[in-house]
Amino acid sequence: MRRVCTNYESYWIQNSKVWNVRSFETEKDEPNMLFKPVLNSPIESISFYYKHFLPTIVNSFYRGNTISYRERIKTILLGSERCGKSELMKLVINNYQDFNPLLEYSPTDAHLYTPLEIIPFKTSSERGDLLLQFWDSSGKEKRIPFLKPLLRETRIYTFCFDLSDVKSFFEMKSRIETFQVEYLNSNSLNEELKESGACMLVIGMKRDLERKVSKLEITKYLEELSKVKDGISIKSLRIQYFELSSKQDSKKVLEFPFIYGLTMIEEHIPPEETLEMMAAHFMKPAK
Repeated sequence: MRRVCTNYESYWIQNSKVWNVRSFETEKDEPNMLFKPVLNSPIESISFYYKHFLPTIVNSFYRGNTISYRERIKTILLGSERCGKSELMKLVINNYQDFNPLLEYSPTDAHLYTPLEIIPFKTSSERGDLLLQFWDSSGKEKRIPFLKPLLRETRIYTFCFDLSDVKSFFEMKSRIETFQVEYLNSNSLNEELKESGACMLVIGMKRDLERKVSKLEITKYLEELSKVKDGISIKSLRIQYFELSSKQDSKKVLEFPFIYGLTMIEEHIPPEETLEMMAAHFMKPAK
């Protein structure tokens, strides 16, 4: 992540190339995200995005095939009913069936469940294997009070909404507001996430359907949510927006937001040698 942030300034502009409606046949492996921190000009930012940013994020992790891991990273998916979060979970989880053949996917009838999958092995540093633990949550409003225990120790908060349903967007905003009020200790969501070693992914689902939530609405909300006006380095921005289509996007694109989230929080994960020192300390015989 430090390598990505070297020697460039950050401004808040809309990267029109990233927002453009694409031909899914020719560009289906390119993630759609509102890329906030950019280079000095729109042209340079597009070049940086495709030549440096995306490859760095994608190459930071690859799926592991070991049951040994150094740290478990918890991510939770939240959003209204039928916004597409569970379908996203199903597709991402099925991508790892080779490593957990006994795993079965079920609809979210209860207030939570935990499919568990090993994905990443760190390649850009020597921090070792990580286990990404997915938690899906029910979209039923009556289940919201039960989510409080589920949010403990979460590092990647993922809020989803349906791009073809305005009501879904406002329901997601309401849940984020509740999250801010009940679980934050400061007025700045971005700063709180940064200090706690966490990040937030906001995902607009069903990108293949007719858009009912405008890009302008989303942009304004993200600026309001992050409260950043003068530019920010990418490693300091802990709130990022993506758009996905479970029907038309490749699995590589569908898993990209979660790999991005892991990359964002990697600086807060203790290095291997630190954990070994801690283990040696706690294993010392009592005097």
